[in-house]
Amino acid sequence: MMKKHWFLILMSVLSGCDRQAGRNEKQHLADSLLMLPAGSIFTEPDRSDSLLAEAQQELTDSILFYRLELLRSFSDYVKDRPEAYLARHRKVERYCRSNRGTELLDGFRLNNRGVVSLLTGNREAAVLFLDSAYHRMNEGHGGEEMIPVCINLADAYFQQGKLPQSASYYRRALFVSDSLRADHSLIAINTGLGQVYTALRNFPEAHRYFDIVRKRIGQASTYEKYHYYNSLGNCFYTERRYREALAAFREALIVCRTMKNSSEERLVSGNIGEIYLKLGCYDSAAVYLEQVAATLTPGTDEAMRFYVNSLMAELALCRHDMEKASFYLEQPYDTASLGPNYLALHYRRLYDYYEQQGAWKRANECLKQAVWYEDSLRNGQVMNYIAETSERYAQDTTLLHHSLSLAIYRSRVAKQQSYIAWGGVAICLLGLGTILLVFHYRREDARRYAEHWATVTRLRMSIVRNRISPHFVFNVLGTILPRFRETPELEQPMNMLVDVLRDSLIFSERHTVSLSEEIKLVRHFTGLNAATHPSAPRIEWDIDAGTDLERPVPTMCLQIPVENALKHAFPSPVSEGAYIRISAVTRQGTLHLSVTDNGQGYRPGRVRSSERDTGTGLRLLARTAELLNQRNVWKMSLTIRNRRDVSGTVVSLSIPQGYDFELPSDGFAALNKKER
Repeated sequence: MMKKHWFLILMSVLSGCDRQAGRNEKQHLADSLLMLPAGSIFTEPDRSDSLLAEAQQELTDSILFYRLELLRSFSDYVKDRPEAYLARHRKVERYCRSNRGTELLDGFRLNNRGVVSLLTGNREAAVLFLDSAYHRMNEGHGGEEMIPVCINLADAYFQQGKLPQSASYYRRALFVSDSLRADHSLIAINTGLGQVYTALRNFPEAHRYFDIVRKRIGQASTYEKYHYYNSLGNCFYTERRYREALAAFREALIVCRTMKNSSEERLVSGNIGEIYLKLGCYDSAAVYLEQVAATLTPGTDEAMRFYVNSLMAELALCRHDMEKASFYLEQPYDTASLGPNYLALHYRRLYDYYEQQGAWKRANECLKQAVWYEDSLRNGQVMNYIAETSERYAQDTTLLHHSLSLAIYRSRVAKQQSYIAWGGVAICLLGLGTILLVFHYRREDARRYAEHWATVTRLRMSIVRNRISPHFVFNVLGTILPRFRETPELEQPMNMLVDVLRDSLIFSERHTVSLSEEIKLVRHFTGLNAATHPSAPRIEWDIDAGTDLERPVPTMCLQIPVENALKHAFPSPVSEGAYIRISAVTRQGTLHLSVTDNGQGYRPGRVRSSERDTGTGLRLLARTAELLNQRNVWKMSLTIRNRRDVSGTVVSLSIPQGYDFELPSDGFAALNKKER
């Protein structure tokens, strides 16, 4: 499947402008430039350049003038005037070097150079220019201006096949966009993330981002719609959902024809032809492929020419036209510019051709080449998947650290403000001692309640940190990855591991989840435990059919007892009949959850804590129940007891119907206050 990787956001002319410029001047500039539709520099470069030149004549602010000069240089590039393009850039560069406070302008200049390098296929130069633009804008304290640079950097890394770095910069752009509420970039960012996770073959994550774009598609520009439908079609194609891919590509083709962009229309038509080949509709495939082949010229991009000719060869093989297949397959190509996925398909087609010709030696050589490229693709996908997961975990950890630092700072400011307020109240309201005393007791009650919740939050974060340990992660990866290539079915445990890591981080900041989410987390965790510990206890599930799986329950209410049972209930080695039974039953509106094992029984105080086991799990459940019960007439009950008839432990949790799980909003701030 041929993919168009680059996707640009033309930077907003007015964002980040000199704040000292007069309102009338900026308004006149805005009125002049709002006439330009999105992407008009590509479709109408002469008209766009004329409007930009007219706006420049009205300006007295130099920064705005040179911002427009950069846009005019881009129109020179579109009109294939490289000398004029470089001359304008040098003009802006000289201004930046001779004046202070031009970091943002210089960042726009470097971003412009990076975009053009991407368009011309010079990916290494693009990364250098865009990385320099990112740092220059940081020096200039850029805000929304950082978003297009991050998107372009992500796209450059995507073209280089460096998917973890690409995802990292897309998420940076998303973080800045969310922080500044810059919604105009969300469609491009989420579509780009959908592309990346398609390449990583993490299809649930890819569709999660595509679904976000689908809800906003009515607000998208023409090119954004094209990019979304084409990327969605590529995702369906990779999943082998060909009919859904065909529908998406048809939508992309409709948008393409309104853009009047021949290269994009050629690309989408080739994709539709390939889909028809996969569906066995050879006549329909021929209509699209022959239409695209007729537009190929000596100056056509080598990858596009190879892609179309390779599909024409496959069509000829399907029709048993060996002469035409030979014509397309044996043409010379510059393979240095082609990806391993295209070469793998090409050698597969050569293998089919030589096999039908009876040239067994040549067929065997082509088969070896195809297998070699396919192995390289699989190895690259595995390494990229692991690297992206590590990159995402590191980035999420950094964001968490920043959030904690910000919360601590806000807490200190709040404390200082509280001292000032109390001093003023003491001076002004000396005669109202009784009222102040009542008010003081109320604040004390609220503070104690917040401290209780802070303890629960701290315990939950402690459990998550200790559960997601390097020993556990690499133990699972060490078991699964060596067999990953021979047994593709083991991809599911890898997805389960990623789900456990992600859900644990998400759940650590929530005090309730749905019963189905809790069951899903426990299933993944026990499945991974069984994969790495062949002698692990048998897990039995008893979920009553009448139980509402969307009912809220405390976070980790099943996970903690199950994990405790796995760690402490069974001596090593585990006996053959060992089991852990997890049940959920609803009686008279009350939800009864229980975790039962046939181990050595509950022995509080007789099990030593370790680096991975802090002993906080059951305390967390007990404290959560105690805290929530303060606001409920009908109480939640938590019991831990030894079984009477046989050895083992039963942990039970009963939640009445209509139980209120509401908690104070200042629990997280109180955590920071207590930790100091």
